[in-house]
Amino acid sequence: MDTQGSVGDFSSTTHASKYEPEAAQVLQVISHYNTKSTHRLRGNYLLEKASVQEIAELCRKLSSTISYFISLNKAIYLPSLGILFPVLTMKHKSYPLDARRVAVRKEQIRSIEFEKCDDPGPQQRKKHGEYVDFFELSERVFNGLELGFQLKITRRNFQAMLKSLISLIRQEVVMDGHSNRLAPLLTFYSLHNRQGERTSDWFAGADVFIEASYSELVSSGDALEVERVVFVSPIEPFEAFCNRPPNIHHLAPELNLARLGFGQFKQGKKPQNPLRFAIFPLREEKKDQQQFLIVSDGFRKLAAKGQVGSEVTCIIQSDLELDEVRAIGESFLSLAWALLITRPLGALEPGCGISFDKSTFHQSNLSALFVAKSLHFGIPQLCRDGEFVYVHLIGITADEEHLLGASGKAHLQAILSRKGLLKKTIPSRASVLSRTALAKETSKKLYSE
Repeated sequence: MDTQGSVGDFSSTTHASKYEPEAAQVLQVISHYNTKSTHRLRGNYLLEKASVQEIAELCRKLSSTISYFISLNKAIYLPSLGILFPVLTMKHKSYPLDARRVAVRKEQIRSIEFEKCDDPGPQQRKKHGEYVDFFELSERVFNGLELGFQLKITRRNFQAMLKSLISLIRQEVVMDGHSNRLAPLLTFYSLHNRQGERTSDWFAGADVFIEASYSELVSSGDALEVERVVFVSPIEPFEAFCNRPPNIHHLAPELNLARLGFGQFKQGKKPQNPLRFAIFPLREEKKDQQQFLIVSDGFRKLAAKGQVGSEVTCIIQSDLELDEVRAIGESFLSLAWALLITRPLGALEPGCGISFDKSTFHQSNLSALFVAKSLHFGIPQLCRDGEFVYVHLIGITADEEHLLGASGKAHLQAILSRKGLLKKTIPSRASVLSRTALAKETSKKLYSE
């Protein structure tokens, strides 16, 4: 990722040692929180004495307890952190039955959302009603622990220990920008502006949010069996979506890549079918918010035999003229093609990407393209020549690319989604991390306070 034209999987395994710290490290991290409180000091000490396995069990039981109360449609207060609460939404879901048929139904889904607050006030009580307080939460978690764990600790001391664990989660969110203690149920993330010298100041100014895997089917309507639509090309569904004809252009990726300084990418043989792409201007009120939807046609035919191919979409937001947007789109798709021909199955999977020099595009801060899931289609689609999936291209900056390698694609996608940048690419934008501190040297300074 440090050299021009590098390609590969933009993913990494979270370092377990970082999130399963030794007892002494745990105490060091949280000891600066209100040291005048005997109850909190007791919790810190007990957390220090707990084994890695016991802390992992405590996190699992806390996660399962949260799931239990959410399933009862109850909000839960986590001291000094905030409120987790259930949300009900209606969605239309499609399920493939076979090559030609899908089942469609309307579903009511229960999920989890989060509101940051140190101490719930009248506004939170009005919004969430009778929420689960810390005493009820800790009782449920304690009762779910293994007997061997319960015999080692009193209920009062366990409450102190659990409260210290929640404080540790808060500390990790502020210091590292995320905490996966309660994964896979949910992961906490934060973006903040470096205001203040203490972590309490940072937390006060932070945008703390969650990405949750919890999804409970509450109710559903009758399923309807429908024939899958067979498109003439991958461009066709967007003509109906945009309600206008597109601008169609031919794509010569090898020539474009040579012009961009990527001469090492050659397919070895000419494709039997020419590659094309379409540009759909999307309606926007302001010129500097003009968006252009770009859709490829022909990438799916490069897939290995028996594999489902890919087609690419990208939304570029810019005040540039259509011809300039066309040049950017042409370059983006050529880079995607370069990545595609390096994939063993000839298809683009979410999480892969390609980096390039920042100077590749005029007045652009981007340094890489990241492949994400489709915005519009959750299941494979059909063309006359077979099945394919849409993937979505996103332009990212150098430090976002660094975060991707250091923390994984889930972290990057979470903060891009929070900023509304998972759908669109703005070439001239600043990094979403430009005002956020995640550097180790800053962490060391705050830990030592």
